[in-house]
Amino acid sequence: MSDIVKIGGFQHGFNLYHRTDEDILATDPTPYIFEESIEEVKAGVEARIKSVTMPKFPEKAHRIIRKILEKDGERRKKHLKSPYSYMFDEQKFNNPFEIRRLKIINAVFTALERAGMKPNIRDQNAHELSVQVNNASVEISLESASVKPERIRSQRHKTRSTNGRLRLSIFCGGMTGDVRQSWADGEDGGRLEEHLREMVIAVIVAGEVQYRETCQWLYEDEIARKKNLVAEAKRNKEEAERKEIERRAAIEKSRLTRLLDDVRAMREATDIREFAETVLALWKEGNIETSSEEIMRWLDWVKVQADKVDPIKSRRFLDYTLDSDK
Repeated sequence: MSDIVKIGGFQHGFNLYHRTDEDILATDPTPYIFEESIEEVKAGVEARIKSVTMPKFPEKAHRIIRKILEKDGERRKKHLKSPYSYMFDEQKFNNPFEIRRLKIINAVFTALERAGMKPNIRDQNAHELSVQVNNASVEISLESASVKPERIRSQRHKTRSTNGRLRLSIFCGGMTGDVRQSWADGEDGGRLEEHLREMVIAVIVAGEVQYRETCQWLYEDEIARKKNLVAEAKRNKEEAERKEIERRAAIEKSRLTRLLDDVRAMREATDIREFAETVLALWKEGNIETSSEEIMRWLDWVKVQADKVDPIKSRRFLDYTLDSDK
């Protein structure tokens, strides 16, 4: 039986991504359904990984550990050649505590990679450890048992210790930094080396758990997003309806203002024409001394002015259509 473990991520056929707002509004969020329980998953991993041993060290060091040892050797050579002593040039893995720590990391990483996982160390002091379990990155630490497990690098380095007892911790996903599971020397009267298989299996299962937690978080996030999107769409609709009511009211108000202006203009045009008729009557009665040519010129001018003011003659009364209600 192969040691390769198929677990988590695309093994389930799920594509974990944030759907667009349009997609979420179009369909209801669907929960992720897993055929196997976590207990069944763990049993499957246990069936694949029969044992985990301590490889001969440093001869069979994992390639990542080997690079760290090479860098540590370079620091030692530089430190020996330099007449000055700098902390960052000091050899890091030159005491039994650190060497044992590397041996355990080496055993765990070797077994995890044999099972198809991808271990990684992000710093040269082997404090930032992670394992890629399909598309879930599981962070772990192997530090002194006398300090609290810390996921954040700066905190972990500040609390660094070199006493004889070690603790391996598996952290939860997300930003909480909580410890999902841990083992320490002396908790059951034994040492970590006696729990290598148990720890390797736990790291792999933690990847599946973390993946499922991510699926659940995405599902709950989509529910919350849809709720917010529906509420926002309702607010936008209500706002659009309010603005439409206000727009139509403004149009009616403008039309009424135009109508009243036309009424006043019509009265003024009528007053001008009546005034012209009065002047003409007075001229005919001989009460106004002016020539016929002059009075006719004046009447023609008055007629033009009245027509300009007249909203009917100018057809200005039809300008209400300028305030479109579409």
